Amino acid sequence: MKTIQVRKMALGIRDATRGAPNQYGKQRKRRQRNVEITLELGPQRMGPTQQHEGMPMVVQHIDTPPYLTWDNEAKIWVAQTIQATDNNNNEQQQQQQRPAEQMGGDEWDSAYYMASMTGAVFETLLLKSLEYVEHHRRYQPFAVYSQIPTATDDNQEEEEEGGGGSDASDSTSGGASEGGDNNAPPSFTEKLLLRSSSSQDFVYNMWHELARVGVELSPILAPPMYEVRLYTSDAIQKVAGYDEADRLVSSEAAHFTSKLDACWTAIALQDYGAWEPSMAPSMSPIPTMGPSSSASSSDVNNNATKITNDDDDDVAASDDNTDEVDVDDDDDKVNDDGDDKVDDDDDDKVDDDDDDKVDDDDDDKVDDDD
Repeated sequence: MKTIQVRKMALGIRDATRGAPNQYGKQRKRRQRNVEITLELGPQRMGPTQQHEGMPMVVQHIDTPPYLTWDNEAKIWVAQTIQATDNNNNEQQQQQQRPAEQMGGDEWDSAYYMASMTGAVFETLLLKSLEYVEHHRRYQPFAVYSQIPTATDDNQEEEEEGGGGSDASDSTSGGASEGGDNNAPPSFTEKLLLRSSSSQDFVYNMWHELARVGVELSPILAPPMYEVRLYTSDAIQKVAGYDEADRLVSSEAAHFTSKLDACWTAIALQDYGAWEPSMAPSMSPIPTMGPSSSASSSDVNNNATKITNDDDDDVAASDDNTDEVDVDDDDDKVNDDGDDKVDDDDDDKVDDDDDDKVDDDDDDKVDDDD
């Protein structure tokens, strides 16, 4: 069973009412009344301790194909306590709390002060939360966008007319051919296809309702807002039963969710090995050679021996179609006057399939016929 986790948000209201002072300036002996309420949108009783019920789940059995389960009916859940993760009196508070179906008792990672309001505004807020569920009957944690690449011909013409555009494009293309990431990211045209209706959308809508009735929102720190976006280049279509390839739609949805979960995990772990092509070179058997001062390694091709020599008198192997050494059938040898030789003390030689032998010339270079 695989799930995708998203960050959730709830609207918390805290009231600490104390007795008003009398005419003598003394505090009345009145029992302090603390009220803590959280309003949360979700299909079930959510929270950090129950973080799987609001997302699609892939169920796999032995005898049946995988299928997707998802309870996405939108509901407003009310909890009468706000509990932080660093609270040390968890045992004492759990004894005073009601069952989880009524109270919730969830632990929240952080809290942000937004505004102060009166009791009348609080009543309006409760009514607006119920209206939100009536207009958004489905819990939708994803926002779906269409992403279509924009044409780049106009951009290239503008760069050429601006001056120096051809030089810049040449350097960019050259850097890209050498493996560098100098090209600008491609531009896309985005269009909203399916609007999300998550817990964060609910909280943002409640802030809008508070501002509409005259409550001044003055947060000390602005809370971070998140949106889970899915991009597609195809149009949204409703399917049921079997698709065009005569495959069960529920199995196809489960397969898509499994791939989405793997993609999500790769983004979270910054590990894209399963998605990017491998750049490792193919391994080929290389014959072992004795130690030499002029050559450290050599690749032998069955068809022809191709050797290139640079300015440092290093002999390397190449499989391209340039710098080829032609070897005659008469076993001609090119010897060196010095002591630098390709052969070792045991008179080992670099031979090809025709027993041809190649040594350095007087200038320590091997030239081709061209």
